[in-house]
Amino acid sequence: MKPLKLIMEGFGSYKERTELDFTVPGGNLFLIAGDTGAGKSTIFEAMAFALFDKKSSSSARDKKDWSYYLTDFAEGKKALVELSFEMGCGNVYKVSRSFNGKRGSASLVFPDGAEDQERDINKRIEEIVGLNRDEFMQVGMIAQGEFMNILKMPSNNRKEIFR
Repeated sequence: MKPLKLIMEGFGSYKERTELDFTVPGGNLFLIAGDTGAGKSTIFEAMAFALFDKKSSSSARDKKDWSYYLTDFAEGKKALVELSFEMGCGNVYKVSRSFNGKRGSASLVFPDGAEDQERDINKRIEEIVGLNRDEFMQVGMIAQGEFMNILKMPSNNRKEIFR
């Protein structure tokens, strides 16, 4: 999976509509850097929310209370996260999720333009990406504080994760 664009609005520290374009020409590597409190972790939380409707941090693994990420300053107390990503040979998908602290909605747009607004699109995402949330977190985004755990694993385990 190659992320192409992430849009956040009313999510965490991103009150205003913020678009991150990961398609920098020739850019196969993208660095997210900044001062403490700049919103780096929120970018990863937004990706995890868009794909799996769950928080990325292992301490909040099974919780679905997203009100923590709803910025207090969002108009109408509503948040939106939209992630466009590429799979395979140019197949572009777009997943959007919004919530107001109590209710949420989701949609998934396929490469052919068809849209799925099932109540639970998580299974479809897992089929497309080929990973569940835990596997994605291990190989796609190593959460802060978890990198050392991977370094301390036996080499066979690390090989399996990165394979």
